[in-house]
Amino acid sequence: MRGFRALLVAFVAGLLPALYFWGWFKWPAFLAVGVGAMVGVVMLMVIASIGSNPASEETAWREAAPDLVRMPGAPGASERPEDPRRPDSEPGGPSESVEAP
Repeated sequence: MRGFRALLVAFVAGLLPALYFWGWFKWPAFLAVGVGAMVGVVMLMVIASIGSNPASEETAWREAAPDLVRMPGAPGASERPEDPRRPDSEPGGPSESVEAP
């Protein structure tokens, strides 16, 4: 049923701009239908990207990339204290060289 509903939403989302361009702007029918078809395809891509269960998708993303996950309440990268033992924690960073006068 989800596939049928997605096709119905995409059809309606493509039909409305097609009718608008054909009726209001007096575009030729093939151009109006082409624009409507493009809008319908974009709507299908949006529906497909949303998925049926966002919570399971969020869990899968967190498991696949644990180093990119910031837990609520945890300090961000700019809020972390600098470690003097690490050379890349200097204020200028390892890529920036500071010349002495």
